[in-house]
Amino acid sequence: MLKVLTRKPVPDWLSPATTDQSVPWLELLDGSLYYAACGIDGYPVRYVGGFCHSFVYADYGYPYSKISALVSRNGAFWGYQLRSARLLDVGEIDIASAWKALQIDLRLDGNPNRYRNRQVEPYAYWCIFERWPDKMDHHGPRLFSLLYLGMDGVAAFHALYYVRSVAPSVVAIIQPGEGFGYNWTYFFDDRQIYCRTVLGNPAGKPRYLLLGGNHGDLAFQTDAVWPEYRNLVKYRKTYHGHIGLWQHI
Repeated sequence: MLKVLTRKPVPDWLSPATTDQSVPWLELLDGSLYYAACGIDGYPVRYVGGFCHSFVYADYGYPYSKISALVSRNGAFWGYQLRSARLLDVGEIDIASAWKALQIDLRLDGNPNRYRNRQVEPYAYWCIFERWPDKMDHHGPRLFSLLYLGMDGVAAFHALYYVRSVAPSVVAIIQPGEGFGYNWTYFFDDRQIYCRTVLGNPAGKPRYLLLGGNHGDLAFQTDAVWPEYRNLVKYRKTYHGHIGLWQHI
């Protein structure tokens, strides 16, 4: 975990360490880290695990078969094993209503159908991971939750957080597939629909933005960071580029 963040105890809702329970939606979402266009990047768990115990990932490019095979493998998150997992009813996340509620400007935001042929059949996969017995607290939290959505990240944010009147603590934007990738809109652009959706959440703005990427150096991040997130709390070079933790002011 980044040392600038305060470690929190494992929340009560996570202590049963089983996905057999009904999804505790409010507790799972409130104070979570939200990561759209995530791919299979597990680094945010390393960066903020312990400050956040719940991670919500969304990416329409990765099928359930690939994600389930990956997380089932021992060491998918280094130092953790899969304790419990199950597919959720995608009807619990009303993406159709979210699309109707989003006010998309096709000229400014891009066209959501641009890469429709690359979008997987929607799914929601809920997992709970437990730290290996030989790893101590400094490695990360004892337990954490991962909700992986095979869905569009903009619509999923609205369907999850708006509808339930909660806000994440951290939003991660790391190499989101802009330019030559397959993202239909631009996450770093504060004029476009993703920024407008996240910052327009009536439940409040995330406390932090976690920015990064192969070319996410300080000059890029300073130019790209959203308005009201001008307090750089932590910046460092990583194995896959650079990351910066920016705080809402």
